[in-house]
Amino acid sequence: MGQNQAQIQKQQQQNAPTAASYDQGRQGSSQQQPSIPAAGIEEQDQPGPSGQAQNATGQIGQRAEIGEQSPIRLSAGRCCTSPILMKIEFWNVRGFNRPLKHNGVAHLIKNNHLCLLGILETKLHASAVPRIIHRSFPGWCQTNNFDVNSGGRILVIWNPAVIDLQPEDISPQVIHCLVTDKSSQLSFYVSFTYGLYSVVHRRSMWEKLLELGQPMDMSWLVLGDFNYVKSSAEKQLSVPPTWYELKDFNDCCLSLGLHDAPTTGCFYTWYSNSNGNPMWCKLDRVLLNNEWFEAGLHCGVHFNPPGCLSDHSPGIISLFDLPAPNLNRSVSLTCGQIIRIS
Repeated sequence: MGQNQAQIQKQQQQNAPTAASYDQGRQGSSQQQPSIPAAGIEEQDQPGPSGQAQNATGQIGQRAEIGEQSPIRLSAGRCCTSPILMKIEFWNVRGFNRPLKHNGVAHLIKNNHLCLLGILETKLHASAVPRIIHRSFPGWCQTNNFDVNSGGRILVIWNPAVIDLQPEDISPQVIHCLVTDKSSQLSFYVSFTYGLYSVVHRRSMWEKLLELGQPMDMSWLVLGDFNYVKSSAEKQLSVPPTWYELKDFNDCCLSLGLHDAPTTGCFYTWYSNSNGNPMWCKLDRVLLNNEWFEAGLHCGVHFNPPGCLSDHSPGIISLFDLPAPNLNRSVSLTCGQIIRIS
């Protein structure tokens, strides 16, 4: 636990830039990175009269500053003014050393106006992270679990001009964070997960989630690559899973009151491209606790198809203050063939 807290404090010191320093860093690197994180910020916070901030709808209001007011915990009946409050993504990139993948993630941030991203299975060394952030995601902050897992499992990056993120627990398979939206001052928990490869090795992940979630009294997102399925329907063209393999995952969800978020896009989020052993599985997902539903904040997830950069689907999460239309479910007729709900 002491090593855990020391790592969090060290990363918080490295992540000192505020919204102002973000803008300065973005201006200083505008020739090299003209559009990666800037588009979402410029649409949301444009200069207005008398030093105020103007949002995309033309409404004028004071820019929220850290410490200006206490964060508001999500509670039942809370309603916000923007239809989409926030967009988050997570993606198992199967290695994050190549500039091609850095550019791919940067394009996802730009095209989807993301403010928070969990990058899984990076296979990075901790010393490489500051250089990648400075070059490809200028002004963004990061935290990771590389000190407790030498495989470079989970890297979390975020835009400090849009959200405040405080890592509260870092373990080999989970990074648990408190997220506060600076515009609305709404706060909730997010746990980024990357499950290991066997039933036995994943048990420490379930134990960590139970430790984090049993005293939970706030809205909570649990998302990532769990590295296994919850039911036999989520695994195709391979040996069906046994109850022994499914039990830990289902027991954890039952104990914590975790439910799958509504999704569109790809049902199976990972495929094996081995000609001798093709397989499709739903390994990546987003789970919500009961407090999330009671708070009245709705969540929709879209899984894009896997591509040349990874055999996993990136998951894009949109947080709404009202029920999101057309985000009820995704259906797959055959592997790779998707019906989009309309």
